[in-house]
Amino acid sequence: MGFCEGNNVGIREVIKENSDYVLLLNNDTIVEPNFLEKLVKTTLRDKKIVVIGSLIVDYAKRTVFYKRKNR
Repeated sequence: MGFCEGNNVGIREVIKENSDYVLLLNNDTIVEPNFLEKLVKTTLRDKKIVVIGSLIVDYAKRTVFYKRKNR
């Protein structure tokens, strides 16, 4: 099925269950203890927010790999 289609199957299932949120997280991801709380709080600030991402850091090199500027 592949990684992307596996995500799509999971997303369709949580939509059927009327979940408030969907979190896609790779199995090699390292997160801060309160990362989820921060993401949810950000979505609650504005009802127009439907997708949110986080800072992506190369853990080994301790450098920022991707950071989207706030709009």
